[in-house]
Amino acid sequence: MIIERINDALVIRMTHSGDFEQWFLLMSDEHYDSKHCDRELLKIHHEQALARGAKILKFGDVFDCMGGKYDKRSGKADIRPEYQVANYFDAIVEDAAEFYDKYKDNILMITDGNHELSVQQRHEIDLTGRLTDKLGVLRGKYSGFIKFMFVHEAGGGRSSYTMYYNHGSGGNSPVTRGAIKTNRRQHDIEADLYVSGHIHTSMEIPRPRVKLSVSHKAVLYEPEHIMLGTYKNDFLTGGWADMKEFSAPNLGGYWIRFFYKNDKIHHEVLRAKAL
Repeated sequence: MIIERINDALVIRMTHSGDFEQWFLLMSDEHYDSKHCDRELLKIHHEQALARGAKILKFGDVFDCMGGKYDKRSGKADIRPEYQVANYFDAIVEDAAEFYDKYKDNILMITDGNHELSVQQRHEIDLTGRLTDKLGVLRGKYSGFIKFMFVHEAGGGRSSYTMYYNHGSGGNSPVTRGAIKTNRRQHDIEADLYVSGHIHTSMEIPRPRVKLSVSHKAVLYEPEHIMLGTYKNDFLTGGWADMKEFSAPNLGGYWIRFFYKNDKIHHEVLRAKAL
C-alpha cells in the first residue's frame, strides 16, 4: 500500500492478486475524553481493526474537549476526574495519545471536527495537530477527498473509488436524519462514496444515477452515502443533549471491505456497531 497526497486528494494505491481483501474502518465522533464515551466499544472496534489488518480513517471529533473555559455546553460534572486539572487540554491529548498509540500503525488519518475547531478558534490550541504529531499519523482537514486506486500485480486491471468526506454540519436532524444533505452533496460533488458524521446517526443510502458509457449505453450506478455514528452516549444524562432534545445516538462506525472477485474490485459497506 502506497499513500501520498496529490493536490486535493489523499491517494491510497493498492496492488492486488486473486485473493485480495482490504478493510477500512471509518470512524467519527469518538469524543474519547467525554465521561459518556463508550470506551469499551471503542477498544473493541480498534482491536477488530488490528485483527483484520484494517486501516482506520477518523473523520473528526476524536475529542469532546468541552471542559475548557467559555464552553457553555458542559459543566464540571461532565468532566472525567483525571481531567479536572489546570492543564486540561494537555491532559486530554496525553491520555488520548496513550490509548491510540497501540493502533497508530493502523490509523491512516485523523481529521478535524467541529469540537476541535471550536477549541482552535477560542483557545488557539490545535488538538488534532497535537494528537497526529504524537502518533505520527496523517492529519486531514474538515472535508476532503480520498482516492482508492487498485492495480493487479500481473499488470492492467486498474480501477478506483473516489471518496468525499465532510465531518458534517447543522443540528441533530431527528426527522430527516441527514438524508436531505445526501442529495445536496451528490448534486454539488462527484464521488463514489460520501462520508459524514457529526449528527451521531448511522445510515447508508445508495442514491442511483444514470450515465452514458463510452459505448453509448445507459449505465446505472449507485454512489453510496455513509453517515457515521458516535461513541458518545449522553442520552438521558441531564446534560447538553437533553437540553437540546437530541435523539438517542447510533453507536459505532462503518467498515468498507474491498475485495477482488470475477476479475473486478468490489466493495461492501458494513456497520461497526454495538455488540
